[in-house]
This record gives sequence, C-alpha cells and structure tokens, in this order.
Amino acid sequence: MVSGLICVHRPMADLRAHILSADTYGEGASHTVGDSNDQHASHMFARRFVIPRFSPVRGWWVKPLVLSAAIPLYFSTTYAADSSIFQESSITVDSSVPPFPTSLDLASKYELLGYGSRSVTFLKFKVYALGIYINQQDISKIKQIWTPAYLKSVNSPNLEESLKNPNLSTILIDKLLTSGVRFTAKITPVRNTDFNHLRDGLVKSAMAHPMAKEASNANAVAEGLDQLRAIFNSKKGSAPKGTNLFLETLADGKLRISYQDKQMGIVEEPLVSRLLFLQYLSGKSPLSEQTRESSISGLLKV
Repeated sequence: MVSGLICVHRPMADLRAHILSADTYGEGASHTVGDSNDQHASHMFARRFVIPRFSPVRGWWVKPLVLSAAIPLYFSTTYAADSSIFQESSITVDSSVPPFPTSLDLASKYELLGYGSRSVTFLKFKVYALGIYINQQDISKIKQIWTPAYLKSVNSPNLEESLKNPNLSTILIDKLLTSGVRFTAKITPVRNTDFNHLRDGLVKSAMAHPMAKEASNANAVAEGLDQLRAIFNSKKGSAPKGTNLFLETLADGKLRISYQDKQMGIVEEPLVSRLLFLQYLSGKSPLSEQTRESSISGLLKV
C-alpha cells in the first residue's frame, strides 16, 4: 500500500500535489502544524486521511479535506503512470513517419514495449517502422509466468542474458504467447507500398521461422497463412507512407489484423501469431534487432 497525502489548492485547474510521508502525521508523531485542532487532525491522519487546516506546504495553504476515497483513486492513477515502460507520450521511431504513441487504445489498452525499424537487403533498405506493444492487463502476468521455478526449469539463471540467447529467448517468448499474454505490432511504412507487399512480407517472415518448417506444423502453417492471404487479398490498393497496420494477438492466440482504424479480418490459426511475434522478439535473426533489443529492455522493466 502506498502511503501519502495530497495537498490541493483552489480549483481543479490549479491542481498541485505534494506527497508527504504518512509517518510524519502518524500515531505518536511530534510534528506541529497550526493550532491544537490541526495537531489532532494530523495525529489522526493515518486512520482518517484528513489534511490539517491551513497547513503551510511550500508556500501553499491547504484547506481541510477528507480523502478516504480520493487518495486511493489518485494513487491508483499515479501508479499506472509511473509504471509505464516509457514516460513520454510518444516516441520518434523514424523521422519520416509520425511519432508512435506509447499507449494504444484498440479493443483494449496497450503499452509500448519496444520499437525500431525493419530493413531488408544488404543495403539495409528501411521498409517500415515497428512498434511492439503489450496489453496493459497482461503486464502483471509476466512475473506469474516467468517464475523463478520456471526459469530454473529452462536453465535461465539470468533473464536478460536469456532473452538475448537465440534458443532461450524463443522458449521464453513462446511461453508468454501460449500463456495468453497479448501483444500488438504496429507497422508503419516509411515509403509508399501496397497490401500485396505487406502480405508477402508477413508470409515470408512467418515461413522463415524454424518452427514453420517442422513437419508436425505443416498443415497448421499452410492453413493459417492461407487465412492471412485471404484477408489481405480482400483489401486492394496502396498503403501510403505513414499509415498503420496493426497485428493484435488475442487471448486465444488468434491474430486480428487492422489497417488504420478498421479491422480487416482475423487469422484463426494461432500458430501464425506465434510465428510472427517470435520473429519480432526472439531467435537468432529477429526481423528487427533494434526492436528486439528495445523490447527486451521493456520486458525487464515490467
């Protein structure tokens, strides 16, 4: 539980908050503020959350206020902001496209985990800016999934090193994906393209993962990629620079594909979303090393 006191001055538009140690105003405190009534109020703070009358706090005068309901609400909001992976409201991933927001409001809310650019060919020709987001509601699940016992069972004594290891990173990220942790990839072309190119890039990326080549997965991969192709084939035309394609994993492993603010379709086969996000976040040759490294830093913060 967070202990503290909010001091408010005048209207909400002029809201300012100062956090005071509850211990200062706790039982048996010797701190003196104002008159005897104020001392009694401060003495009872720990139980009643009462702000003393006319207490000088850095030049501010505070009116009496009972915060038994307001304090938990305030601290809940503050905690959510402080626990964000990025404190900025947006991040410049590539100067040629608009900044990426650090939070997304799709079917549910997502926090930016990591970002970078996807390049192809030996000339490192940039094709799109990439952001990986994690569902806000699933952040707390990570420590429940990557428990000390589990990490020990997969020979992962150091989480950061394991997430950089080609083999262990695949095991760890796949564990999150198969345990219902939801991610979203935001793909923003840095030059004009079309849906055929976007489709072919996703198919090629999924097929390049070693798991796609396993005989036991052959039917599922073929069926899933046919579903993905059908979704993109239904969308004709160009995808101009700066527009957004969203790949959102659902709790059951399905993949929702959206362009701008409209849903294009859902890939029902869970293996497709696993393959793509394993390519983004793990393995020997991730689709964007910059994004993978940034996402590792994000995972270590949550």
